[in-house]
Amino acid sequence: MKASKRVDDAANKVIEAAFNLEQSRALRRMQSAIDEQRRHIAALTLENERHERDKQILLGLNDRANVRNWSKPPARKRGEATAIAISSDWHVEEVVTPEKVNNLNEHNPKIAERRIATYAARTARMIDRYRKDAIIDEGVLILGGDMISGFLHADQVETNAMSPIRACEFAEELAEGAIRYLLRESGCKKWSVVCLTGNHDRTTDKLRCATRNDNSYLTLIYSHLRKRMAGVRNLEWQIADGEFAYFDVYNRKVRALHGDAIKYQGGLAGLAAPANRMIADWNRTIRADYTIFGHHHRFNWNDANGWICNGSTMGTNCYGLKFGAAPPCQALAIIDENRGLTDVCKIYVE
Repeated sequence: MKASKRVDDAANKVIEAAFNLEQSRALRRMQSAIDEQRRHIAALTLENERHERDKQILLGLNDRANVRNWSKPPARKRGEATAIAISSDWHVEEVVTPEKVNNLNEHNPKIAERRIATYAARTARMIDRYRKDAIIDEGVLILGGDMISGFLHADQVETNAMSPIRACEFAEELAEGAIRYLLRESGCKKWSVVCLTGNHDRTTDKLRCATRNDNSYLTLIYSHLRKRMAGVRNLEWQIADGEFAYFDVYNRKVRALHGDAIKYQGGLAGLAAPANRMIADWNRTIRADYTIFGHHHRFNWNDANGWICNGSTMGTNCYGLKFGAAPPCQALAIIDENRGLTDVCKIYVE
């Protein structure tokens, strides 16, 4: 009996020790959970305090005396502005095949016609957008030369889609179509067309300064267009006698030329350095507020020095690829009555 009692006592002690151990483990687990909850509560308390501070800051902003409650500004009287549609370097008969220019462009007479029609339509739409801020009743269309490519380069004899004479006929039809579209759809009551010759449209091997326009196919195109459209109301013509054309917009003088006088030559400063230098020289004789030119087949606007370089509807060709690809585009400028040249935008034609 005594041995049995000792066994029972030992068993009871083992059971009691195991119970105490399990209870101790349970207490530790409970304490760990409580500690975790306390840490979570502390984090939430800090986050709540931060949100409360942010709330007070935002509420304080509402009460600040210098807070403005903006309302719709009163309508102001719109001033007048004139649209300057800049178009040049069409090269309507030149053929550019994609494989010759790394698939960056394609051009032929059919594409040329589509792009020039797109130019006229988008120019009319852009002019209408600017009417939100100004009354635009007059426009100036600058035809800046190189409407045809001619046979200036030997390879063009082999690759152009038509001869210079046929190209002139085609370019004249496209120019008349663009002019009539702008007269009809732009909303302008009056248009002036300023006409310039280029370097590609010449009939001579070398460019001749004194007889530049006398030896240009475009002189014939412009004269023929003026006669064909002589009965069109609210249409004026200015066909330049020499390389430059000057006209006034709100007492500001605008100089227009094709742009071959500005020699790019791939300089480190790009087009800006030669353009600024040449314009400074010209301003010593006849000062102009703005100078507009093309020839270089890439859009550029230098507001500080007041000049605009137009793009080309043809886009990148084999010759121009070495200077970098340029998208086919033209340009539109807005001259405000009071502020002068306020904006110049690209008119993408593709």
